Amino acid sequence: GTGKTQVAHYVAWYFEVPLFSLHVRSSTTASDLLYRFDTVAYFHAAYASGGDAQLSKADFVDRGPLWHAFEAPHRPVVLVDEIDKAPRDFPNDLLHVLDQHRFVVAETGAEVRLKADAPPPLVVITSNSERRLPEPFLRRCIFHHIEFTPALLEKAVAARARAAASLAQAEAQRRLAQAQVRQVQADLAKAIVKAPISGIILRREVEPGSTVAASLQAPVLFTIAEDLRQMHLLLAIDEADVGAVSRGMRATFTVDAFPTQSFEAEVVALRHAPTQEQNVVTYEAVLSVDNPDRLLRPGMTATATIVASEVKDALRVPNAALRFSPPRDDAGAARSAGSVLTGMGGRPGGRRRNGGGNRGPRLWTLVDGKPRPQAVETGATDGRYTEIRGGDLKEGAVVLTGQDGAAP
Repeated sequence: GTGKTQVAHYVAWYFEVPLFSLHVRSSTTASDLLYRFDTVAYFHAAYASGGDAQLSKADFVDRGPLWHAFEAPHRPVVLVDEIDKAPRDFPNDLLHVLDQHRFVVAETGAEVRLKADAPPPLVVITSNSERRLPEPFLRRCIFHHIEFTPALLEKAVAARARAAASLAQAEAQRRLAQAQVRQVQADLAKAIVKAPISGIILRREVEPGSTVAASLQAPVLFTIAEDLRQMHLLLAIDEADVGAVSRGMRATFTVDAFPTQSFEAEVVALRHAPTQEQNVVTYEAVLSVDNPDRLLRPGMTATATIVASEVKDALRVPNAALRFSPPRDDAGAARSAGSVLTGMGGRPGGRRRNGGGNRGPRLWTLVDGKPRPQAVETGATDGRYTEIRGGDLKEGAVVLTGQDGAAP
């Protein structure tokens, strides 16, 4: 800020000689005053030629300010600006080259000398006194200290204060602009409606071009089903039957759209929360359904049957046969056949789905055209048929289910 760099320019202008300058940085070495070898360009050229070309390292050497000064026809001026920024050994290395008036290019072996009988270059060195220079170097220099005048100092301080204020204002404006950009980006992100899942649109609540505004509650734009090939069936289980239902049970169901087709399902969950409607308590069961052909659609009403237990090769009778009781005249004949069977109830043995092996139920069979009671032991039931586990009843026997006929 004091114009110390301009001294070298003024001297070169006054004597009408060339000026060669080097602006020192923290990484500058004394060799930068002499020359620079472009190692990267050399290896790149060698790689591009495949190693066949004979490359000259001299073609990759850039001459430095002191090299140009040694070869100048007239005594030049060399400016070394802000030497106090250089590494500690820089001043002594520079002093060695100036004393020898020559140096060697290490990569090519060439020696560069000051021309015979030519005066050495005039070297102008500037410093901000940020670091003290070596004493041997200082003894070889002529000093000229440029002082700040009070007016110039006040002007510089005021300019620095104004610059600091401008910088703070610019920084505040930058932060404000960044906040505005983030707000606009957030608004832009909200303007793009993205579906949370991939699937099939079941219902569209808006039309193209409609304005979507979210106030206290987010609006519903679309109803999407993720994958209709895998669906859930929500089934209401009566409280009397919920104890017999558990996860993993198989089930079959039908829908009104395909009344002749039966679909398979599996119980995957059983809710604990009850649902009461018209004094009827039910519990919700979740059934997993494979729908590879996509015949089933959301919202269909289904009638399901859950397989609580399975009995193979069982002897069964219609539940109506267990409820049947003949008129009094026929019942008298039955009493003469065995009074031990009188007074037995006509309800199917046990609870639905599991008769529990209860003894006491009886059937009425037709013997010589007259009804005769027969004690049986019941098992599982599906609501229409009941398993017969014990008794003298044989397969194919005729049992009475009503007044007007019999059923096998």
